[in-house]
Amino acid sequence: MDRRDANSAVDISGFANGNPVTVNGQSVASNVYAQFECLAPAAAGSFQVPAPILLAIPAASGTSPNGSVFVYLRSGSQTLKIPGTDYGFSAWTTPTLGTSVAYQ
Repeated sequence: MDRRDANSAVDISGFANGNPVTVNGQSVASNVYAQFECLAPAAAGSFQVPAPILLAIPAASGTSPNGSVFVYLRSGSQTLKIPGTDYGFSAWTTPTLGTSVAYQ
C-alpha cells in the first residue's frame, strides 16, 4: 500500500447491510510499531485512509509485507462513560477480510 498515494483505497464493497465497518491496519519496521483504526459506512464501497495516518505508518524496508489491513463488520456498539475522558465506546466486530501489505 503506497502511503503517499491519495488513491490508495481499501475495498469495503459487499458490506451494504447498514452497519459501519472498521478498517484496521498495523505495521512494524525498525522496532517501530503503529496501528490505525477508522470507521467507514459500509455502503460507500471503498475507504481512503487519510494521508496523515498513512504517512505515520512505518514504511517497509523492501517489498516484503511489514503489516496488515483488516476490514471488520461492526455489529454493535455501546457508549461508555469513563471519568476523565471526552468520549468512550465499546464495539464488537466480526473479522471479515484481511491481508498482509508492505507499506511503501
